Amino acid sequence: MQDCTYRLSIIFIIALFITNAVCAQPVVSTPQPITHHALRQTFLDAEKALQKGRMTEFNRLKSQCRQYVLYPYLAYADLSRRIKQVSLAEYQQFARNYAQSPLIEPLKTQFLQAKAQQKQWKDFLAAYTPTNNTTLQCQYLEAQLSQGQHQSLILSKIGTLWLNAQASPTACEAVFSRFENSRHRTHALVWKKIKLNIESNQFTEAKRLTRYLKSNEHPLVDLWIWVQKNPQIVSKQAYFQSKHPAILEILVSGMIAIAKSDPDKAISVWKTLSTKQPFKDRHWGTIVREIALSFNRKRHPSAEKWLNHVPETHLDQTVREAKIRIALSKEDWPLVLHEIYRLPPTLKTSEQWQYWQARALEKVGKIKESQHLFSELAHIRSYYGLLAKQQLHSTISVYHKKRALPQPLIQKIARHKAIQRVQELNALGRKQKAKTEWLHLTQHISDEEKHVAAVLALRWNMPNFAILALSQAKDNHDLSLRFPIVHKNTIFSSAAKEGLDPALIFAVTRQESAFMTNATSSAGALGLMQLMPSTAKMVAKQQKIKLTDNSSLFHPETNIRLGSSYLRMMLESHQKHPVLAIAAYNAGPGRIKQWLPRNPLPADNWIEIIPFQETREYVKNVLTYVVIYQQLLGQKPKLSHHMPMILGAR
Repeated sequence: MQDCTYRLSIIFIIALFITNAVCAQPVVSTPQPITHHALRQTFLDAEKALQKGRMTEFNRLKSQCRQYVLYPYLAYADLSRRIKQVSLAEYQQFARNYAQSPLIEPLKTQFLQAKAQQKQWKDFLAAYTPTNNTTLQCQYLEAQLSQGQHQSLILSKIGTLWLNAQASPTACEAVFSRFENSRHRTHALVWKKIKLNIESNQFTEAKRLTRYLKSNEHPLVDLWIWVQKNPQIVSKQAYFQSKHPAILEILVSGMIAIAKSDPDKAISVWKTLSTKQPFKDRHWGTIVREIALSFNRKRHPSAEKWLNHVPETHLDQTVREAKIRIALSKEDWPLVLHEIYRLPPTLKTSEQWQYWQARALEKVGKIKESQHLFSELAHIRSYYGLLAKQQLHSTISVYHKKRALPQPLIQKIARHKAIQRVQELNALGRKQKAKTEWLHLTQHISDEEKHVAAVLALRWNMPNFAILALSQAKDNHDLSLRFPIVHKNTIFSSAAKEGLDPALIFAVTRQESAFMTNATSSAGALGLMQLMPSTAKMVAKQQKIKLTDNSSLFHPETNIRLGSSYLRMMLESHQKHPVLAIAAYNAGPGRIKQWLPRNPLPADNWIEIIPFQETREYVKNVLTYVVIYQQLLGQKPKLSHHMPMILGAR
């Protein structure tokens, strides 16, 4: 009896333990997708069978995967393989079944192209939706023509496409030929198209269009191509004796090319050309603008003079902002105000120029007006909002509000097929497909659902997906989701070793890769802190860190250690100035030395006059992120600590 009682007690204790363990699980626990090893393996086997053309085996395995979350990929692969035989009904059925899948668009493109090749225009028109794909646009117009719809209107639309298409896809030949042989094709349009072709180096297409010109115009096209390849030819007057209007366009085209690389040479050539050719004011304005902007890019002393020569008709945003930046570089505050007041309303009211208007007003003694503008900007969570707070001597902080999310909604989104597909694709190492699924999903859900998706992404160790989820959200006040604190131990350890603010390392990493460990840039930079392999090897050698190969840079600990060390090196070699170090991390140390001012300059002025827009925005973003991370890490944000006066070049 005692034995029985003992057993019952044990059973009761075990049951109680299990109950407590279950109850102890967080309410927000989320269901996982079906990832049974056998089912996943069946899916992989089905893919292999399809690749090898074993269709009986593929169809058998495919049917076994109907409950598997990645089944749509098998259905897509099957339809894609036999796309020429797929009926409209089959395509539409797939589109209905997987309406929330990113597979719809690539399948639609394949289906439409197949129907166009087969001239099955009714099916094509039934499946077509507006697109930026030039080939499909041409095929759509051909389909409309084949059905006898509004011939003149359609030819006009073809003309617009014909003019703007940089290259002529094979699928466009029929409709383009139809346009070229219609009354809609004019002599002026042909020359306009030739100009566009030559400027985009489509020389063969430009020469083909000479069939629609008079025979004495053919040499002009050859001349224009020659000038495009060798702009210096414009100085040889013997080649430009014709009175044809194209001559002026050819000369201006060559002058623009010269001005971009050598503005002094452009001035010299223009002095001669302008006395020989009947240039119009618009030609003069175009050349002056290019010379001025070229001098400005080179930070040449003549830049301001030439920018002031640009006529009103050519004062676009680029020129106007260049003039303001020159005034900022000289700290000529009355001139800053003058140029800002001349901006069009849409630019004048931007955060950027409102801030500089306030700074200039303060410097010329209009304190009340300045304080009013700073106060308005200080309510905005942005780089300029933080600067405005600094100017007001207000506490530097960023608005942050965690969003309460209903538990049923969390579980609902976790069960969403797209979310489950993302998880499974990640498990299979198909990162790009997972990202495509994620982006497609977050474009079609509400702000609240995006927040839930971000929470799940962080829970599943996908911080870059959390950032992506909220990149288009209107409500973006939950900074803990947009600026995740990941790899904390490694970053704090590296910060302590290198004597850096950990918030700075977080900020650079957030800007460089959004915490994507396998990030690879077009230039070849790798990993979390986007290190070039050559830079990584140099730093690794100094730090006595062994790098087996480039793939080592995808290891978070290695990448952060090397990236932090390189950031410290940039700091030490650039006046120990955080702003210069951040800029050097992006643009390279050589350029920063060229960009140093002659005399000491406030850091905000210097940032605003950085010649490269990419680097300018990079520095602004990182400084903003530093403040955010300082706040999230429980530090007291100190923007001024990172923005002391920048000393002049020595």
